[in-house]
Amino acid sequence: MEQTIIKNQPKRHSSITNFWQSVHKDWLFWVLICGFGLLGLGIYVLVRKDGNRGVFILPYLILAILFIIVPLVFLFIQAFISFEGGFTFNNFLSFSEMGGWSLLWRSIRIAGITTLICLVIAYPVALILSSKEMKVPLIVIMFFIVPMLINVVLRTFALREIFMWIERAVRESRGEVFNLSDDFKIITALILDYFPFMLLPIYTILRTQDKSLQEAAADLGASKIRVFLKVVLPLSVAGIISGIMMVFLPAISNFAIPYIVMEFFNAESQLLGNLIWHQFSSRTTYNVGAAYGLILLLLVATSVAIITKFTKGKAKGGISF
Repeated sequence: MEQTIIKNQPKRHSSITNFWQSVHKDWLFWVLICGFGLLGLGIYVLVRKDGNRGVFILPYLILAILFIIVPLVFLFIQAFISFEGGFTFNNFLSFSEMGGWSLLWRSIRIAGITTLICLVIAYPVALILSSKEMKVPLIVIMFFIVPMLINVVLRTFALREIFMWIERAVRESRGEVFNLSDDFKIITALILDYFPFMLLPIYTILRTQDKSLQEAAADLGASKIRVFLKVVLPLSVAGIISGIMMVFLPAISNFAIPYIVMEFFNAESQLLGNLIWHQFSSRTTYNVGAAYGLILLLLVATSVAIITKFTKGKAKGGISF
């Protein structure tokens, strides 16, 4: 009799948990269904809007859905799943417990310093390369682009060896312990890797500017400094913001460079990307890493939205030599 009463008692799980668990069993199936549904909808819209010309966009559309949209859906679903398989918000709540906010601020600070230094160096270089006196700008630009043909991992390992050689040389000359700061190593490595992405957009804008505007301002009595501040700089804002976006966004989410460039990597040296990577490297904290990745994704999306608002309608041309 007691067994019958216990058997007939209602389950204590909430309806939303039961629903989530039932969907979670086949969530991969539903994600794939949604992906192919988006693919079919995209094909229908392209064919109806552009006719046969829309067929040329199909390869990109297929790749974008399979390798961008579907993984993002995976990330979103995993962020709300606990290790036991139930619905939870604890993955996000643990962000502060793991020191995520301090790492986020550290990542923003290092990415901001990297972007600022790249901008300060790249703008004068781009200004010189875009001037009429520079006859062969392509050759000079190739000096900045050729190192990018080498894998970023190899370049970072080479830079780490240079740092170790400097520390060893100073240590032997002074006879005392000497170590370069972690921030200096990380920022230097990020600058060397992302500097061309700041230089090229600024050079493109400066190269395609109408030189007659500068000549007209000079004919009206404006000094070179005033011509630069009133004509050249305002017209190059789009290139500056594009360069900032191409340097700041990958720098804030980078995890490989800080890990490689440090001789002895520790918790104080890591950025937010390293924290997310550590969570993904363990099967028990995979869902936590998905939640942290979603937080970083929202931050990057917000940055892109702000930058796009400022650059809307200001983009001009492509790279011109």
